[in-house]
Amino acid sequence: MISLASKFLLLFKPFQRFTFEIKKPAKKPSFKRKLAWTFGILALYLAMLNIPIVGVPTEGGTDPFFAMRAILASQRGSLAELGIGPIVTAGLIMQLLVGSQIIKVDFTNSEERALYTGTQKILAVLMTIFEALAYILGGAYGEDIAFGAQMIILLQLVVAGFIIMCGYPFPFLILGRQFVLLILTVGGLTIFWVTLLKFTCSRCINFSCLLNRVRKETVDEYLKRNPTIREAWERKVKSR
Repeated sequence: MISLASKFLLLFKPFQRFTFEIKKPAKKPSFKRKLAWTFGILALYLAMLNIPIVGVPTEGGTDPFFAMRAILASQRGSLAELGIGPIVTAGLIMQLLVGSQIIKVDFTNSEERALYTGTQKILAVLMTIFEALAYILGGAYGEDIAFGAQMIILLQLVVAGFIIMCGYPFPFLILGRQFVLLILTVGGLTIFWVTLLKFTCSRCINFSCLLNRVRKETVDEYLKRNPTIREAWERKVKSR
């Protein structure tokens, strides 16, 4: 019986049937299974960080959110443009509403707790759509983008936002309201990969690596000074 839940939460109850729910597994997953899911989803997220949004001009420009990219685990112009921003924003809004007693929730009541988490999921979806529209209408991708291109960009950002919401282990951090741990997790991973790509992969002599970021001019100069390596490189290129 819901006794203390605010009318604000009850407004979202009809929509909660469309939200996903993480069910408790029938048996405890093995460590290998957990590891496989964790690295699989992280690999997907890292791929999203490097996949550009279709329809966005490739010209460079200033990034007004550059200082927040590590915190939000986002990358400008990629499918992970919004990062975890909508999820964290929705969670913080709900915590502020509960903490300031604007809405009242009895977390010892399983029904009210489910209503709270369901409302938080719906709010995260709405924040995803809102932030995607704000990016587009605010001119983050240019002022002269056609309406059709804007809709394509919006669809990509929203779908990518849903994928991030469904990713493991993020739902456990989100539903557990461990936002500091969530930010530290994705922030640490982002800093690690950015550092790796910028300071290691940009100097690595393994030019065939997919992560290699050495400029072509530097590669040509290096091969010119090392004839033996150049011959091996040319043989490998011809064998493809």
